[in-house]
Amino acid sequence: MTHPTDFIYQFSRTSALGAAEAAPANPSGAIVWNLRPSKQDNQGEASAEVYDSLLLLSDVTFTYELAYWNTQGQAAAAWIVFSTGTLTANTPVTVPFPYEGAYIYVRRTSVTVGNAIIYCQPKQASVTLSASSLVIVAALSHAEDAPHVSGDAGIEMLSVRRDVAVSSAGVDGDYATLNTDSTGHLWTRDIASYAEDSIAVSGDYGIPALTVRRDVPVTSAGSDGDYATANTDADGFLYERSKAYDTATTSDKQFPIWSPTTNTPQTWLNATNTGAATVYYPASTGFDVTGLSMVSIEGAFSGGCTVTFEASNDSAFTTPKDISLSGYDEITGTYNANYVDSNFVVDFERPGCRYLRVKVIYSDASNASRLDVRTYDAAA
Repeated sequence: MTHPTDFIYQFSRTSALGAAEAAPANPSGAIVWNLRPSKQDNQGEASAEVYDSLLLLSDVTFTYELAYWNTQGQAAAAWIVFSTGTLTANTPVTVPFPYEGAYIYVRRTSVTVGNAIIYCQPKQASVTLSASSLVIVAALSHAEDAPHVSGDAGIEMLSVRRDVAVSSAGVDGDYATLNTDSTGHLWTRDIASYAEDSIAVSGDYGIPALTVRRDVPVTSAGSDGDYATANTDADGFLYERSKAYDTATTSDKQFPIWSPTTNTPQTWLNATNTGAATVYYPASTGFDVTGLSMVSIEGAFSGGCTVTFEASNDSAFTTPKDISLSGYDEITGTYNANYVDSNFVVDFERPGCRYLRVKVIYSDASNASRLDVRTYDAAA
């Protein structure tokens, strides 16, 4: 075996052993190392260091016995055995050695075949970790993103009790402790809480309110009473359902989120004696209601006229849908799928479709019809 460069003490057994070695009578002989601050055997040098362990290495396997000789604090000089075990060939063994400046021996307590070369390296706790210490450190360490395994070991993270929140660091950039209050709660800074009715100050911190994109409106809550997310469509607009006005009580009404800006009223239709036909107002392509907070339509029809409101998301009205008026504010008349020879005023708050049109079916040429419209822009 080649001499390892980090092992400074070396003994050689130049012949095969037919029996176990005997312990030396005193600190002399070929199987003794001198760790005292004086002349060292073989490759040793004078040292007054305090060692916490010895690292042993051999080129053959045998059982060993380690003892030290130190008269300090003892009534009489004697060898004191402090470690026994098996030294496996070419496998380092770390042995605790909490003694300062002592002679030690290592002897083979089993029969071996072949020559033996034994190396020893004292290890200083303040300089080098022993092999056993490295094993402990490895056991306490875990790779980033590694999966958790039941029974994993780790080092407890401590905090400092501080009944008043204050940093342990002297200046910006210094290391600081984690701090807990008298009840064990971790001190944190809540940057988003303010007292009710407190005055807003420029630069106040806050946490953004997040929404969930849902291309089809559906709640995230499983049942009534569960927490639910705020939802936005593919364009980022917040879903909002306008609630119908209850004629029995004014408390059951939900107002638009936006404040409306009134536009000039328009007259789409004012005619008499229109021949039998189906006509769409203001046109077959309807009109774009994007961005409008409300559309108010007033109608007056008689003499065989049936009026239906239709919605579509394409101007061609490929598959138009009749609007059920039960979800909108009807000022006059009753909720119907259509009106026959009736006077009505219907307010569409925040229509969810892209295009809206009025469909009128004339049964004959003796009729009177009028449509007036007022729209409300969504003001910021």
